[in-house]
Amino acid sequence: LVAKTVADVTVEFTKLRTEADNLTGLTGEALNQVVTSAKGIADTFGGEYTDVLRSANTLANEFGITQKEALDLIGEGFINGANASGEFLDQLREYPAQLREAGYTAQDTIDIINATGKAGIFSDKGIDTIKEANLKLKDGNKATLEALNVIGLNGEAIQKALQDGSQTTKDVLADVGKAIAKLPEN
Repeated sequence: LVAKTVADVTVEFTKLRTEADNLTGLTGEALNQVVTSAKGIADTFGGEYTDVLRSANTLANEFGITQKEALDLIGEGFINGANASGEFLDQLREYPAQLREAGYTAQDTIDIINATGKAGIFSDKGIDTIKEANLKLKDGNKATLEALNVIGLNGEAIQKALQDGSQTTKDVLADVGKAIAKLPEN
């Protein structure tokens, strides 16, 4: 019985290692760490190993961090409630490229997903808003630029700064928040 259990565990671990190796290209101890971490997260929080692994790979590749760092962030996200909507891993596979482009970090991405869940936004609407803001600001959407002007910001200057890389969407959204906070309540 013990020999069969050991054989079953060995077969499962080999399968998990192969999947992780094919996706990440890691080998040796780094591969073992990714496998055990992804499997631990999946088992602890009720996700699928493959989903955790793919989400970590996307996060790592988009933000230039290690697989281990990505898995640590995913584990932190689960612990802090980022999966309140049940869409945490889906969002990590879909949005990192847009958030990186908008000037956010991997940690910011986890924090945003966590904050939207805590705010009662139980879908990808919160994080999707950042993606859409990035697109509209960079493309120079007329209504968006006019809205910036209305709150006291220079829409055309912001668009140029975004296009030349001297400012990020993250910076602009912070400026918009500050400008809105200064407006009278009415």
